[in-house]
Amino acid sequence: MTREEMLIAFLADRDVPCPRCRYSLRGIAAPKCPECGVVLRLSLRVDAVPSADPDAERRWLVEYLAKHGAECPECRLRLHGEAGSACPACGALLTLSSIRQAAVGRSLAVEARTAGLWLVALLLMAIAFAAVLVFVTARP
Repeated sequence: MTREEMLIAFLADRDVPCPRCRYSLRGIAAPKCPECGVVLRLSLRVDAVPSADPDAERRWLVEYLAKHGAECPECRLRLHGEAGSACPACGALLTLSSIRQAAVGRSLAVEARTAGLWLVALLLMAIAFAAVLVFVTARP
């Protein structure tokens, strides 16, 4: 059985939303959303698999926070070395996936802000070049 066939078989009797448009993929005939056209593929997230050791994620979380000093995804409190499974300030549940998702979201925001600054700098350089060009060509 191919991956596409496994995906179609999995979705045959389950109400799983499309990752892009949230359309129900129950009973699809091809590995493609009929609403928005996104191509679907079968995959397994490691953090979606329950751990055989209930304390394993807590230990990994403590180790991750000790190394990386992440922030709470809800209130952005610095969690460097925190040992609990909930934020001490707001009580939000802390998991590796929620902390990583928040960190990725913030890094994308920083990249977008940096790209915007580069665009402004490029625009200012173009204006300065145009002003110099006008000045040079306007001289008799």
